[in-house]
Amino acid sequence: MLTKILLGLGVLSNLATLIGFWMAYLSAPQFVQSKVAALLLFIGAAASVALYLAIAYVILAKRQSTQHKIDTPTSKDQIYIGPDGTPIRLVNESLKVNLKLFASVNAQLVYIKLELGNSKVVKVTLADGEPHQLEAGKIFSKSIERSLTEDEVQTVRSELLRVQGTAKFAGNLEVPFHFQTNPLLI
Repeated sequence: MLTKILLGLGVLSNLATLIGFWMAYLSAPQFVQSKVAALLLFIGAAASVALYLAIAYVILAKRQSTQHKIDTPTSKDQIYIGPDGTPIRLVNESLKVNLKLFASVNAQLVYIKLELGNSKVVKVTLADGEPHQLEAGKIFSKSIERSLTEDEVQTVRSELLRVQGTAKFAGNLEVPFHFQTNPLLI
C-alpha cells in the first residue's frame, strides 16, 4: 500500500513539475525561453528519473529481503498436519503412516511422534527424528514406517484407529494433531 502511495505521489509530482515548466516557458521572453526551457526540462527530466529510480530501488530491495528471509513459525495455526489419502497401510507386519504437512511460513520439522490406538488406549507408537525443511505454501508429504509385533498387527487390523501425535519444529514449537481412519490392509 505504501509503495502505491509513493508511486502516485511521484507521478503527481512529475505532472506538477511539467506544468510548472510549461508555464515558465510561456511567460519568459523569447530569447530567454529557449535557454530556460532547455535548462528546466533537463532538470525536470533528471529529477523524474532519479525519483523513479529511488522508488524502484525501495520496491525491489523490499521484495528481495522478504524472498530470502526464512521465517520460523510462531503459532500452531501456521501449520496444518493431517492424513494423506489413505493414511495407514498395513503390509504383512509393516505399518506405514502417510501425512501431509502445510505451513504458511518456512519451517523446519525436527521430530514427529505418532500414537495409534482406539479412543481409550494407545497401542502403537511411531517416531521419526529426520529433519525436513517445509517451504511456505507448499504441501509436504511425510511417511513413517515401522515393523509391528503380532499383537500390534491384530490391533491395527481390527479397529478404527485414532491417530494422535505431535510434531516439533525449530524454535521450540510443538504442533499437536489427530484424526481417525481405517487402515488399508494389503
